[in-house]
Amino acid sequence: MTPHAECIADDGVRLSKPSVDELHRFTDVMFAQLQQLGIPHHTITVLDRQHRVQQIVQVVRDTKQSLLKTV
Repeated sequence: MTPHAECIADDGVRLSKPSVDELHRFTDVMFAQLQQLGIPHHTITVLDRQHRVQQIVQVVRDTKQSLLKTV
């Protein structure tokens, strides 16, 4: 899931909260590593829980169909 500014809050545990730019840089590096290693991944960019679930269900369905075609 990509970082969203509205989700960043001081949690009282960390010495300082990360900046949105810092989180985006981390996410970019993580995605680059996944791609370099050939690990499939899907980016979720929406905060709405129902939309996130719909995206994941669709990816699972598409992957299942793709796998069934190769058998």
